[in-house]
Amino acid sequence: MANEIDIRNADFALEETRIMENGEVDIFRAPGLEDVELQVLLTVDSDRAEEKQMTFGSIRFADAKGQPLPVLDEEGSMMDPEACQVMAFEIIEDDVESSMGYAYGRSRAVRDDGVPAVIGDIIRHQAEDPSFSL
Repeated sequence: MANEIDIRNADFALEETRIMENGEVDIFRAPGLEDVELQVLLTVDSDRAEEKQMTFGSIRFADAKGQPLPVLDEEGSMMDPEACQVMAFEIIEDDVESSMGYAYGRSRAVRDDGVPAVIGDIIRHQAEDPSFSL
């Protein structure tokens, strides 16, 4: 179980993409919330299957084992799934590159060597260096 305020105050970043049989799952994590994952499921767009285009399927909070994570609001009541989804979207909208891919579709994941990822692969993403700024 997690608290809404802890999730809202956390600094989530895309850490990995898991390649599954039915699509890809982007995993966002935040320091200090080891038992909380924000998961975005992407599926193959049947209209653009030849282009191997992935499109948004669903979004949720999960525990470290991948199970749905109950979230408590400020009053201590369980948040409903729609409220959790809205909060999750608010968190990932700051990651412009990822959120554009969710909104408009993106190519399937590839490994670091440029080879298309296959079922079972986990693609690790490098966090941006916060010390660099323009």
